[in-house]
Amino acid sequence: VTSFDIDKNAVDSAKSIKEKYGEPENWTILEGSILDPDFTSKLGEHDVIYSWGVLHHTGNMWAAIESARNLMKKNSLLYLALYSSEACVNPKPEYWLDFKRRYNRNGKVKRKMMELLYFLRFYIWHDVRSNLRGVAIFLLNCFDQVPTKLIPSEKLNSVVKICTFGKIPDLGTLLVRNREQPYTPSPFKNPFKYFWRSGRERNRGMDCWTDIRDWLGGYPMEFASNAETKRFCKDRLGLECLNIRAGEACTEYLFCNKEDKKNKAGFVPYGATEIIKGPFLKFGSVGWKFKITNSLAEKIQSTERPEPSLMILESSVPLGWEINASSEREISIIAEKGKGRHALINDWLYFSASDNSSPRDNGQTYEIGIMK
Repeated sequence: VTSFDIDKNAVDSAKSIKEKYGEPENWTILEGSILDPDFTSKLGEHDVIYSWGVLHHTGNMWAAIESARNLMKKNSLLYLALYSSEACVNPKPEYWLDFKRRYNRNGKVKRKMMELLYFLRFYIWHDVRSNLRGVAIFLLNCFDQVPTKLIPSEKLNSVVKICTFGKIPDLGTLLVRNREQPYTPSPFKNPFKYFWRSGRERNRGMDCWTDIRDWLGGYPMEFASNAETKRFCKDRLGLECLNIRAGEACTEYLFCNKEDKKNKAGFVPYGATEIIKGPFLKFGSVGWKFKITNSLAEKIQSTERPEPSLMILESSVPLGWEINASSEREISIIAEKGKGRHALINDWLYFSASDNSSPRDNGQTYEIGIMK
């Protein structure tokens, strides 16, 4: 095992872990940059190249990926996790790049103020807003007990539209639709838990303020779309995507050399695939839906569904962005944002092309694979 980083603190941290586990002789730790060809040329070739959430902080992500690819030997694997531009919907990537740039340029006092503003907006207000939404859903569900004939939706639309100066034009229609697909309230969230919750209880293994500084201080930083990364690795580096897991801030990819793909069946997380040919029905702006076959539905129902449960492939390349949902209301992001997102609800597959094109005439083929 060879580990390296340009940051001396990261190198020292790795060395302390090595020391803790008895200084294994087969573990080498070095200080150097993935962008330094003189350094990387001395590393040789390896069976597995692993970089989780690192290369997008180098200042030249594409060159860093190419340099990592040059460390692969025949029949090896490249595992990457990179910030996804598609996962950042609100705020968008441009917001974060600007925020982080200003944070790193400011002095200590201004950075503390930015940390506080970030904390209030993305921690406290996030939980408060979720609780307010829960109260609104509770009231919506209570309203469902009122007979429709007592307050016709058309009249309620008109009254609310007048009272809100046109800001809420379709409340009555919304309430009627809620009867068919009820909202599900989220569990109550305590916005003050961040003040006393210990670091190890948090998902990222650090206390709240360290987490904030870690995120805001992560600059330089680059984003890439899932399709963009797969296309670069295939066309420029001669790699095939074996697996992808999208939907979080970082998309995880597993690549192999193009000529080695047949030997890597054990790393493919889904079984035999079934081609879907339509008919594809339009779903929102960029989404589509498809009624799956009875045979595929039986296969899915006969197995315990893991998460994710399905892999959608576009021209044999996995999309890997399944959304857990139980109704069309919960998957509006597929309809409006797309970019390869998909979900299975009952016997309907809701999906989108990687470039939001139409599966009817974009020249791509689509397949469904059940996850093992």
